[in-house]
Amino acid sequence: IGTNASSANLNEVVVIHKIGTNSFRLTSHNSHNGVYVTETPTVTSSGTVNPTSFVNTLSFYYVVGSYTGALTAGTNTLNSQGGSDAFCIAFRRNPSFVVNNARSYGGTGNDIFNNIEENQQVSYVIWLSGSFTGTFNGEYTSGSTFSHTSAGGKDAIVMQVVVSGSSPTEAELRPIAAADVLVLGGTGDDEVKNTSYS
Repeated sequence: IGTNASSANLNEVVVIHKIGTNSFRLTSHNSHNGVYVTETPTVTSSGTVNPTSFVNTLSFYYVVGSYTGALTAGTNTLNSQGGSDAFCIAFRRNPSFVVNNARSYGGTGNDIFNNIEENQQVSYVIWLSGSFTGTFNGEYTSGSTFSHTSAGGKDAIVMQVVVSGSSPTEAELRPIAAADVLVLGGTGDDEVKNTSYS
């Protein structure tokens, strides 16, 4: 359902391969002849999963979207709090794909990340954007939590998260402070579909 030509290996193209309504994986193919190279572990949900976007930075691939039920990515299991929750999964490639980390964001309503964008100036952060209804809950890198409530039916959210943790092989996937979480909206329905950072 999507491609990323900016693979860490310039001779490869990576795509999101959605399998039915409840699973997906990233697959890598030779960019010249389309021959299969490798793939990530399959991500599965007891409900549904909807991967929407991904980005490659350094040796990591980050995938965002929404899910219902229990989402399993490697040894990580996420559980949706409401109708659907937003997710971000980090895959590390060295040289095969492994699940590095996975985090869930959301609350009692329907939450989704539509887009993910690399910060071209600061390599250790990425931007996640989408929308939420009801409450949107998450956790800072300090371990403290935050919660936002939508003003209308649906509010837009843009969040900057840290992708470098205590070592170069760890992806945090959490914002540092309140300034890293931006909520936009009013009494109607508001949503961010795409972002471009410069």
